[in-house]
Amino acid sequence: MSELGFAKQYLTALDSRPVKLSSDHVADPKSYPAQAAYTLPRISLTKRKRTSPTSAPADNSTTSASNPSKPPSTTLTITLKPSRGPTAPLTLPSLPPTTSIYDLKSLFATSTSLPLSKIKILRDKKPVPDSKTLKEFLPSEDEDPDAVAVSAMEFGVMVLGGATPATATPVAGTPETERKEPTMADGPGKEFWGDLKGFLVQRLKDEREGERLVKVFRNAVGGEVSTWFH
Repeated sequence: MSELGFAKQYLTALDSRPVKLSSDHVADPKSYPAQAAYTLPRISLTKRKRTSPTSAPADNSTTSASNPSKPPSTTLTITLKPSRGPTAPLTLPSLPPTTSIYDLKSLFATSTSLPLSKIKILRDKKPVPDSKTLKEFLPSEDEDPDAVAVSAMEFGVMVLGGATPATATPVAGTPETERKEPTMADGPGKEFWGDLKGFLVQRLKDEREGERLVKVFRNAVGGEVSTWFH
């Protein structure tokens, strides 16, 4: 059989079959040609060495010697810089890392005589909770092994509106604290005239008449007092 005859016979056999399979077509598995099973190769797993929990910890001296640029810092110098207002920045030296934000607020309030409730400590222009400590703002070796030890930090201070420095309490004996005692030249006080007006209105049952009589008495008493001391 020539190649041309084979091609014609093959195309004729294909024409007798449907072009597309129907939606409910089911093939018989028994009609599949026999094939050998294929087995996947095994994956080689590397064994990890187990570390005993009783192993000795690393020597701190060798660790510090390998990184001499990060000496342990025991104290910090904190600068509190107000965002606005005439208040000057406040520098707080030699503070331990365990100092809380509330302690910084108290120190700033004491220095500026501002109410503690009107002060907010800021870090990167964001308010910081009072419960946080300075240690939480230091760079961690796990996050940045090449970080340099920090010995100074700067925080912002926001003073809420309406906060004014507390005025100093006048010392006893000054003219502000000494209350002027009434004298005979001053005559009866407001309490006396108020009681007298209430008594007259209650007796006379007439408020206008009571006020008129009080004015008469005040004018009379004022004239007599002036004649006593002149």
